[in-house]
Amino acid sequence: MKTLRLGSEGPQVEMLQLALTRAGFPPAGGIDGDFGSGTYNALRSFQTRNSLASDGIAGQRTWSRLTPWLTGYITRTVVPGDTFYGLAARYNTTIRAIAAANPSADPGNLRPGTRLIIPLAFPVVPTNISYTSTLMDFLIRGLRARYPFIKTGSIGNSVLGKPIYNIDIGTGENQVFYNGAHHSDEWITSVLLMKFLENYALALSLGGTIFEYEASRLYNGTVLSIVPMVNPDGSGFHLHKKLRSRYVMRLL
Repeated sequence: MKTLRLGSEGPQVEMLQLALTRAGFPPAGGIDGDFGSGTYNALRSFQTRNSLASDGIAGQRTWSRLTPWLTGYITRTVVPGDTFYGLAARYNTTIRAIAAANPSADPGNLRPGTRLIIPLAFPVVPTNISYTSTLMDFLIRGLRARYPFIKTGSIGNSVLGKPIYNIDIGTGENQVFYNGAHHSDEWITSVLLMKFLENYALALSLGGTIFEYEASRLYNGTVLSIVPMVNPDGSGFHLHKKLRSRYVMRLL
């Protein structure tokens, strides 16, 4: 991750602003990709709350503390007295979300020392920032942690050596394949594919429906394969926030 400070701009600043907003420190001016005084003040407040040097610079230690607000989960080591109910209340999440992320855990017999994935109380996939290969790394890590029935891998590497991720969900005989972001100005297709994947996985974990179809029937009847970012080297076009919101709302 790049070190960001006053005057920085671009997609990684949007990621910083997104993480701060999710953490409860929204920058004045919102998410606009410009590191101004609003982002500086919000970052200093976050750093102070998290016992970091309050210098208003997003260096590696600060990015490390911000990571859960991009992946959407934390890892918790069970201590005596922990329960799904208590953990859900402590981290403002739900028992069902914790259970979905930890299918091998026995809620009635949590063993001290066991590591649990605790999903945080917001969707992982954003629809209001530019998409880059760096953001994709965080999103795939987060979705895989929340929904361990998702399978992820790589079909190869880009010219610059970045992984070209593939994601599979389902166990059926029918096969469906989608891909997006072949060119730099097509990154918005990655938003669409990743948001659909998250909605599908959530519906499946809740035993619900997606577009009036039972998620479990789709899962058992089909393997959905997605390559959300065919060209990770070219993605990351910094679109003005008003135009970006307009285009995303047309798709979702």
